[in-house]
Amino acid sequence: MAETVRQLDKALDQISPARLLSSVEAAEALGIRSPAAILGWRRTGYITSVERDGRTMIPVSEIERIQGSDQVHMIRALDDLHDQTAGLGSDEGMTDEEMEMLHQTRPGRLPWERAERGLGTEDCV
Repeated sequence: MAETVRQLDKALDQISPARLLSSVEAAEALGIRSPAAILGWRRTGYITSVERDGRTMIPVSEIERIQGSDQVHMIRALDDLHDQTAGLGSDEGMTDEEMEMLHQTRPGRLPWERAERGLGTEDCV
């Protein structure tokens, strides 16, 4: 067992630094935003990594192995969703047209509309 570990360590030491990526580089190579996802996958054992000078490095072969996986597709989809919803809650608010469209698609009445008309909560839809 000890000999196997020594052989593995030796093999890992011989991996070309050009074939290793930082977590930031690995995330970029996969087209995802979060290097934290890479580190999380490393912690769970989904991908393997090596330590170089105190840094976690990901072999390019691992990136090639997972690039079409469901996990990577899910992170990309979440990144896209984040992009699409980034403007929500912004200081600029919604345009009058967007507010009208929202109003037209909402069922029922707003609380202040019920109060103005003397309607109780039983009239809520």
